[in-house]
Amino acid sequence: MTAIARWLSGLGAHADVVRFFEPYGSNWSKAWSEVPRGDWMLGIAARLSDDTAALVRAAAACARIALKEGGESARALEAIERAEDWAMRGGPAGHLEAEAETLEAEAEGAASAAERAILLAAAAACRTAVEPAASVSAAQNAVEAALDARSGDDPMEVLRDVHAKCARAVRTHLPTQVVRSPFGG
Repeated sequence: MTAIARWLSGLGAHADVVRFFEPYGSNWSKAWSEVPRGDWMLGIAARLSDDTAALVRAAAACARIALKEGGESARALEAIERAEDWAMRGGPAGHLEAEAETLEAEAEGAASAAERAILLAAAAACRTAVEPAASVSAAQNAVEAALDARSGDDPMEVLRDVHAKCARAVRTHLPTQVVRSPFGG
């Protein structure tokens, strides 16, 4: 097992994540530039990056993909914008944690799976400010929103498409310079 794959396996990463990284040896920059899924990237970045603001921006970008894929939600958009504002200005994040809790409660009464996923993606963007690992949920819920909204499409194609969109969004906010390599490669 190569260095990155061994490291990820030791963290308890899923087998498909470990398999993806295996061919890259310890070449972190190349691996990061080719990761096909935003949720994988956010999960790794939550462990490696000290830049919480960049992580919030990446989660918010994935939440915006959920909005684009799943339909409009003024409530979710407002929350995403609050998270983005915090990521630009900093300061206490308690209001974002409260916002996340409110959105999660609202998601329970959502009229559709897409609406639920949009609210949960926005909640994840907010919660990331205080709990970086929550960022993963923004990308996962973007996929869920798309699967519901595009239910007539090939689900595997929807998965590939939205995972790729989220990966591009994450790379925009979390380039290799921000997500430090555990291997120096």
